[in-house]
Amino acid sequence: MSGYLKVPSDIALINDQIISLTAGLTAYFFYNEASDISTYLQMTTTPSTGSLETLTTAGVVNDQLLASFATDLYYPNLTYLPSGVVKIHINAAKTSGLKTAQIYAKLFKRAAGGTETLLATTENTDSLTGTNTDYIIDTTLPIGQEILATDRIVVKIYAYVSGITTAPTIALYCEEDTIARLELPVSAIGYTPENIANKSTDGTLSANSDTLYPSQKAVKTYVDSKDKDYTMSFLLMGG
Repeated sequence: MSGYLKVPSDIALINDQIISLTAGLTAYFFYNEASDISTYLQMTTTPSTGSLETLTTAGVVNDQLLASFATDLYYPNLTYLPSGVVKIHINAAKTSGLKTAQIYAKLFKRAAGGTETLLATTENTDSLTGTNTDYIIDTTLPIGQEILATDRIVVKIYAYVSGITTAPTIALYCEEDTIARLELPVSAIGYTPENIANKSTDGTLSANSDTLYPSQKAVKTYVDSKDKDYTMSFLLMGG
């Protein structure tokens, strides 16, 4: 990756995180780079500084999956998604074929074990043209969604194809000036949550770390052990 950070006018960089200027939405950017999940691509909170990337699929049929994007492990590191509007900015074109082509997206939460649960499905775009065009497709989370801090968010882009004659070839574009992304509602908690990967259950607190944080049980175990040590010392001293 090389170049300069490209940030569109409707989002802002706040505390090293990209925040949509649409109230309560956080942006996750699509990358043409392999995720650690096989066949998936990356989706991160940092906009690309690289060149334009093209994802091309030929002979597309109706409801065909075109691309899957997943957040990194432990992202978004939340336990609750509030209700609200979900927006997906995607650049696309129909580069060949006579059938009408549109695209839509599905939003999932993905558990650590790989199980995916559908949260929402967007509307369709307008019919794709032969020109790289920025489409905004949205949907609504009607009620808040409980998730685990270990869950990821997944966006899958699908084709909606209709008409007769030749099947279309669809190109999706990401990175560079496209700023292709998911905008997800998040709670304005006012602080940066701890990374669950740093939770320690060590009741001795032996790591003496400024990064790890102890569970409630670990703190109780540590305090109880000190109480026992204090009581034994007191008895040995003839108290």
